[in-house]
Amino acid sequence: MAEKQTLKIIDDVLSPEQWININFKGKEPVKVFLQIPKIVQLILKAEGKDVYEFHTKWDVTDDPTTFYGSWRGGRTEDRWSKTYVYAIGQGAQGKDGLGWLTIWLRGEIETSYDYTNFIQRNLWWFYNMRFYYKQRRAYLEQGKDFIYMIRDEMRMKLGIQPNMG
Repeated sequence: MAEKQTLKIIDDVLSPEQWININFKGKEPVKVFLQIPKIVQLILKAEGKDVYEFHTKWDVTDDPTTFYGSWRGGRTEDRWSKTYVYAIGQGAQGKDGLGWLTIWLRGEIETSYDYTNFIQRNLWWFYNMRFYYKQRRAYLEQGKDFIYMIRDEMRMKLGIQPNMG
Protein backbone atom coordinates (compact mmCIF):
# COMPACT_ATOMS: atom_id res chain seq x y z
CA MET A 1 0.00 0.00 0.00
CA ALA A 2 1.27 3.47 -0.90
CA GLU A 3 2.36 5.87 1.79
CA LYS A 4 -0.06 8.71 2.57
CA GLN A 5 1.25 12.16 1.70
CA THR A 6 -0.19 15.64 2.15
CA LEU A 7 -0.54 18.50 -0.30
CA LYS A 8 -0.47 21.76 1.70
CA ILE A 9 -1.41 25.20 0.41
CA ILE A 10 -0.69 28.11 2.75
CA ASP A 11 -1.94 31.62 1.98
CA ASP A 12 -1.02 34.82 3.84
CA VAL A 13 -4.20 36.56 4.93
CA LEU A 14 -2.77 40.08 4.72
CA SER A 15 -0.92 39.60 1.42
CA PRO A 16 1.01 41.49 0.07
CA GLU A 17 1.78 42.74 3.62
CA GLN A 18 2.64 40.06 6.11
CA TRP A 19 2.17 41.88 9.42
CA ILE A 20 0.15 44.76 10.82
CA ASN A 21 1.24 46.38 14.02
CA ILE A 22 0.02 48.53 16.88
CA ASN A 23 2.39 50.92 18.66
CA PHE A 24 1.46 52.31 22.05
CA LYS A 25 3.13 54.54 24.64
CA GLY A 26 1.27 55.30 27.84
CA LYS A 27 -0.13 53.88 31.05
CA GLU A 28 -0.09 50.18 31.95
CA PRO A 29 0.64 48.45 28.63
CA VAL A 30 1.19 45.15 30.46
CA LYS A 31 -2.58 44.88 31.10
CA VAL A 32 -3.27 44.57 27.36
CA PHE A 33 -0.20 42.37 26.83
CA LEU A 34 -1.68 39.84 29.28
CA GLN A 35 -5.02 39.90 27.41
CA ILE A 36 -3.62 39.14 23.94
CA PRO A 37 -4.33 35.36 23.96
CA LYS A 38 -7.84 35.89 25.38
CA ILE A 39 -8.66 38.50 22.72
CA VAL A 40 -7.43 36.16 19.95
CA GLN A 41 -9.53 33.33 21.40
CA LEU A 42 -12.62 35.54 21.71
CA ILE A 43 -12.47 36.95 18.17
CA LEU A 44 -11.75 33.56 16.55
CA LYS A 45 -14.48 31.94 18.67
CA ALA A 46 -11.91 29.27 19.46
CA GLU A 47 -11.52 27.05 22.49
CA GLY A 48 -8.72 27.63 24.97
CA LYS A 49 -6.81 24.62 23.63
CA ASP A 50 -6.74 26.26 20.18
CA VAL A 51 -4.59 29.18 21.37
CA TYR A 52 -0.98 28.07 21.62
CA GLU A 53 1.64 30.07 23.51
CA PHE A 54 5.07 29.90 21.87
CA HIS A 55 6.97 32.14 24.31
CA THR A 56 6.37 34.44 27.23
CA LYS A 57 9.42 36.14 28.68
CA TRP A 58 9.81 38.70 31.46
CA ASP A 59 12.84 40.58 32.68
CA VAL A 60 12.02 41.98 36.12
CA THR A 61 15.65 42.61 37.11
CA ASP A 62 15.58 46.23 36.00
CA ASP A 63 13.22 49.18 35.74
CA PRO A 64 11.39 49.24 33.39
CA THR A 65 10.30 45.60 33.37
CA THR A 66 10.46 44.25 29.81
CA PHE A 67 8.24 41.52 28.39
CA TYR A 68 7.76 39.53 25.21
CA GLY A 69 5.20 36.95 24.11
CA SER A 70 4.05 35.13 20.99
CA TRP A 71 0.87 33.14 20.39
CA ARG A 72 -1.01 31.33 17.63
CA GLY A 73 -4.78 31.00 17.58
CA GLY A 74 -6.31 28.35 15.35
CA ARG A 75 -9.75 27.72 13.98
CA THR A 76 -10.96 24.80 11.85
CA GLU A 77 -13.05 26.05 8.94
CA ASP A 78 -13.95 22.79 7.23
CA ARG A 79 -12.52 19.36 6.44
CA TRP A 80 -9.55 20.80 4.54
CA SER A 81 -8.89 24.34 5.79
CA LYS A 82 -7.76 26.02 9.00
CA THR A 83 -7.30 29.66 9.90
CA TYR A 84 -4.32 30.69 12.03
CA VAL A 85 -3.74 34.09 13.61
CA TYR A 86 -0.29 34.88 15.01
CA ALA A 87 0.25 37.60 17.61
CA ILE A 88 3.51 38.91 19.02
CA GLY A 89 3.70 41.45 21.80
CA GLN A 90 6.78 43.23 23.11
CA GLY A 91 7.07 46.08 25.55
CA ALA A 92 8.22 47.57 28.81
CA GLN A 93 6.57 49.11 31.84
CA GLY A 94 8.19 51.07 34.65
CA LYS A 95 7.26 51.14 38.32
CA ASP A 96 5.32 54.35 37.63
CA GLY A 97 3.00 52.39 35.28
CA LEU A 98 4.22 54.13 32.14
CA GLY A 99 5.64 52.16 29.26
CA TRP A 100 5.30 51.06 25.68
CA LEU A 101 3.89 48.08 23.79
CA THR A 102 4.17 46.95 20.18
CA ILE A 103 1.85 44.22 18.90
CA TRP A 104 2.28 42.47 15.54
CA LEU A 105 -0.54 40.45 13.95
CA ARG A 106 -0.62 38.18 10.91
CA GLY A 107 -2.72 35.32 9.60
CA GLU A 108 -2.63 32.25 7.38
CA ILE A 109 -5.13 29.94 5.76
CA GLU A 110 -3.78 26.40 5.54
CA THR A 111 -5.48 23.94 3.22
CA SER A 112 -4.39 20.27 3.28
CA TYR A 113 -5.32 17.37 1.03
CA ASP A 114 -4.19 13.79 1.68
CA TYR A 115 -3.26 11.57 -1.26
CA THR A 116 -1.46 8.31 -1.94
CA ASN A 117 -0.49 8.61 -5.62
CA PHE A 118 0.20 11.20 -8.31
CA ILE A 119 -3.28 10.82 -9.85
CA GLN A 120 -4.97 11.76 -6.58
CA ARG A 121 -2.54 14.64 -6.15
CA ASN A 122 -3.44 16.01 -9.59
CA LEU A 123 -7.16 15.56 -8.89
CA TRP A 124 -6.79 17.52 -5.66
CA TRP A 125 -5.01 20.35 -7.52
CA PHE A 126 -7.79 20.39 -10.10
CA TYR A 127 -10.50 20.34 -7.39
CA ASN A 128 -8.74 23.14 -5.53
CA MET A 129 -8.44 25.39 -8.59
CA ARG A 130 -11.87 24.72 -10.12
CA PHE A 131 -14.23 24.18 -7.20
CA TYR A 132 -12.68 25.11 -3.85
CA TYR A 133 -10.99 28.37 -4.88
CA LYS A 134 -13.97 30.61 -4.00
CA GLN A 135 -14.30 29.01 -0.59
CA ARG A 136 -10.62 29.59 0.19
CA ARG A 137 -11.00 33.23 -0.92
CA ALA A 138 -13.92 33.58 1.50
CA TYR A 139 -11.78 32.17 4.31
CA LEU A 140 -9.02 34.67 3.42
CA GLU A 141 -11.46 37.59 3.66
CA GLN A 142 -12.84 36.25 6.93
CA GLY A 143 -9.29 35.86 8.28
CA LYS A 144 -8.53 39.47 7.35
CA ASP A 145 -11.68 40.54 9.21
CA PHE A 146 -10.56 38.55 12.27
CA ILE A 147 -7.16 40.28 12.31
CA TYR A 148 -8.72 43.74 11.99
CA MET A 149 -11.21 42.94 14.77
CA ILE A 150 -8.34 41.79 17.02
CA ARG A 151 -6.43 44.97 16.16
CA ASP A 152 -9.46 47.15 16.91
CA GLU A 153 -10.15 45.38 20.22
CA MET A 154 -6.55 45.86 21.33
CA ARG A 155 -6.58 49.52 20.27
CA MET A 156 -9.77 50.04 22.27
CA LYS A 157 -8.24 48.43 25.37
CA LEU A 158 -5.14 50.61 24.97
CA GLY A 159 -7.25 53.75 24.48
CA ILE A 160 -5.95 54.39 20.97
CA GLN A 161 -8.43 56.31 18.82
CA PRO A 162 -9.19 54.77 15.40
CA ASN A 163 -7.73 56.45 12.32
CA MET A 164 -10.33 58.54 10.52
CA GLY A 165 -8.53 58.81 7.22
